[in-house]
Amino acid sequence: MIVLVGTIPFKTGLYVGKAHVQGNELYINDNAFPIERGTAAMAASCVQVCSFYNLEMPLCIFGGDMVDGKGTDLMFQEVNSNVDKYSPDIITLHYMFPKVKYGEPFLQKVKSLSKKPQLIADAGGMYLIKTINKSYLFDVFTPDLGELYFLADEFALHPLYVRSELLNESISLEYLVNKAYQKQNTAKTTIIKGAIDYIYTDNRKIKELSQPNIPAMEAIGGTGDTITGMISALRYRNEPDADYKALVVNRLIGKLIKCNPATQIADFIKTIPKALEEYDKKYLRHWSFVITGPLLAFILILFWHFNQNYLSQTKGPVALLLENPIITFGLIIFGAFISALITGEFSIKTPVTYELLIFALIGGILMGCGAVIASMSVHSVVLFNLAGIFNLTAFMITKGWIYAICMVLGGFVGARLFKYLIVKTKHLKKDFYIPQALTSKKNQKIIFFVLVTLFSFFVLAVSLFSVLTLQEKIGFVFATILLLVFGIVVERGTICMSSMLKEWFISQSAYVWRSVLFTIMCLAFFYQMGLNLSLFPQIQLERYVHDIGLLITGSFLMGFGFIFADGCFIGSLWKSGQGNIINIIGIFGMLIGINVTQILINKVIPAVQIIVYEQVIPNYLSDVINPIIFLFFLWLVGIVLFIVFKERHFRY
Repeated sequence: MIVLVGTIPFKTGLYVGKAHVQGNELYINDNAFPIERGTAAMAASCVQVCSFYNLEMPLCIFGGDMVDGKGTDLMFQEVNSNVDKYSPDIITLHYMFPKVKYGEPFLQKVKSLSKKPQLIADAGGMYLIKTINKSYLFDVFTPDLGELYFLADEFALHPLYVRSELLNESISLEYLVNKAYQKQNTAKTTIIKGAIDYIYTDNRKIKELSQPNIPAMEAIGGTGDTITGMISALRYRNEPDADYKALVVNRLIGKLIKCNPATQIADFIKTIPKALEEYDKKYLRHWSFVITGPLLAFILILFWHFNQNYLSQTKGPVALLLENPIITFGLIIFGAFISALITGEFSIKTPVTYELLIFALIGGILMGCGAVIASMSVHSVVLFNLAGIFNLTAFMITKGWIYAICMVLGGFVGARLFKYLIVKTKHLKKDFYIPQALTSKKNQKIIFFVLVTLFSFFVLAVSLFSVLTLQEKIGFVFATILLLVFGIVVERGTICMSSMLKEWFISQSAYVWRSVLFTIMCLAFFYQMGLNLSLFPQIQLERYVHDIGLLITGSFLMGFGFIFADGCFIGSLWKSGQGNIINIIGIFGMLIGINVTQILINKVIPAVQIIVYEQVIPNYLSDVINPIIFLFFLWLVGIVLFIVFKERHFRY
């Protein structure tokens, strides 16, 4: 539940209840409040977002305050006495008298809650928390530039009393932000509203937004309040890029209604549903599971069909090409890079601390070790092993289902340890230097087109001038296209076991699992359909599961490593294509782990392996269950899970 806390210019009293909007008024129970700037505008915008996405309406705890502070007293008495009854997921503080006496009791009450809510503050709520030096406990502050000066001044008790030396025109916004973070006078995420909007998290600029540019919005009172309300609702929904989406939608409203200085904020807020629809059509960055699942499954089926025609017969040049992880990884990363750059997702992303790089290297090594120990190579071609979680489970291979279960268990243990270590190392921060040549959008485009040109010449040269036969040339081009498209689809669909496990065990939300599950469902359907139509033969592996102890151990290590590497085998590749330094280090660690373990395997594995007799566990589930019955139950369970967990959650 969202709990909105603030004062309104209304007769003294306490107004508590679920909010809804009707016409130009905000209703709490039978009380109607005109939607003007301030708390009412913030709450009305939150209501509009919740209504659009069929979320629970926000609970308002409002104090009617006629500039004497009595309403603020009543409001905090209610919050500090009863907020635990509402089990809040989000608490947003807005207009109020920022008296110091309110702050500590409120925070003590929040700390006593069984589940810590996200804390958001704007206006008087932000002044209060900054004045009592507890800003670092909040998740989001939404200041304008004037309020940023206040946050940067560790001595100011109100924006009116900012030291004059900070108001010097030569002082940059970056300096003010850095000052606020250094003195712990701002929240984890600081969203600076203005002609250009900025999003900072942990003193790192995440995004800035200047388009669409609507100068008239600066003259409309309440357009900053709407941002705070929309952020509250979108974070409650666990939206991808919730803060960024709120900023874009706010600007889209101004564009859609062609606002002018005379536009009323109530008319502005009425357009929120239309702007959300516009955003979801044109700005939504990642594909839903409904798109990703069938596309990815179809690519994997094409590759399985390709395997029968080009790879199974002889060790030809195409097979040797695809057995090289550097080439295969490179093509997938390049596909993800193309997708990320075209959609604006690409940027050089560095971690906040050096410790995360060490974690990524260790996680990658564990991933590689686990893959070798578990003997997860089901095919000589790298893509088959990358997509083992899909191929093995969908093709009814027992080994794949054991791997999936043990990988999840490893992820659970890894997530617990990862959270503990992150808390212990969060104070060890040091900025990374990124050359301007890499951060410039212009240079990124130049790099992109240079790489595309070189890649095109490479493919053309191999296709036209090599000694390959015509069939081999066709196979080479076909394989190249498949790997590139694979990289694009997994990047757009955010397919990553690490993301899925972190959602479950760290952020306690769910989104990526939908794409993973739906891909397996679609792949199982396509596979059985292909077998029945005699389009390709059944997969041929060992008849029984060997070395169950090693399979369990290796699978557990892979899940554990996924968490620390911030990517699984697939996720590490597409995240690298987006410019994530952590994942590049993780891939490097993975290659180390694979190669070192393969060198040592003959000496180490025989001493520890646990062999299960072949007759115990059949490796083909089709030996014990009819494939049609398996397919029916897989889809039935999948549909039930989608219905039960119908809210779209996303965090990674």
